[in-house]
Amino acid sequence: MIDRPFVVVGGPGHGGPPNRKGNLGVVYGNTTLCPLDWVKQAYNDDGYPELSSERAARRWAIKGDIVEKERTLAICLPWWALLQSPKGEDHREDGVDFRLSRHADEETSLKARAEQTEATGADLIIEVHVNSGGPKQHGADLFYKQGCRSSRAYAELFAKLLPDEMRQGRKNNCHEARPRPHWTHRARNCLYRHKKRTKGIVVEVGFATYAADRDFINSQRGVNVISQYLARATIAAARMEGTQ
Repeated sequence: MIDRPFVVVGGPGHGGPPNRKGNLGVVYGNTTLCPLDWVKQAYNDDGYPELSSERAARRWAIKGDIVEKERTLAICLPWWALLQSPKGEDHREDGVDFRLSRHADEETSLKARAEQTEATGADLIIEVHVNSGGPKQHGADLFYKQGCRSSRAYAELFAKLLPDEMRQGRKNNCHEARPRPHWTHRARNCLYRHKKRTKGIVVEVGFATYAADRDFINSQRGVNVISQYLARATIAAARMEGTQ
């Protein structure tokens, strides 16, 4: 058991101006999801030359009306507010000291973000992203560190608490973040920039490439449902840690 607040850092995915590597996948805007040259070059750099062809890259370069960095921040700000006391101090009643890695559209390198997070002495890191995939893929996904039993336990807890709107469409909502296949690679990058002992999970709240998910994530109701779910799951994680 721990006799201090359970420190959690929430990370709204991306932030800052788009660029080829740091914000790959961030612009699901009115023109393209990602410019084709960003997608092709990034996959090639990451060791997936088979995905760097124009035909493969076009799967991700789709039109839409969602910007990932804006949606993740829109979800995370009320999540943070729900875990604060009325006085604006850290919410202690449920044993949670909750912080966000950014409160605005700010760009922070992966290294700097990892250093900032580890300086808090975080017990758990929760990265929030919006997924993309094939035309039929939908629903939320939870990713955990490969071979880390504690990270897996947290991911399974968060998966168990998923609202129906986020659970549907996936046979399994909980996955190990491995170097391959490629669809777990981004989650692995988010998790493994932190020190080996740091526990972390990635919450992909839905697919921007699926119309129903996209509409839900873009709606105020969707923001309310997702942020309230994250707050409930964060408190449940603190209670789970307190019983160990």
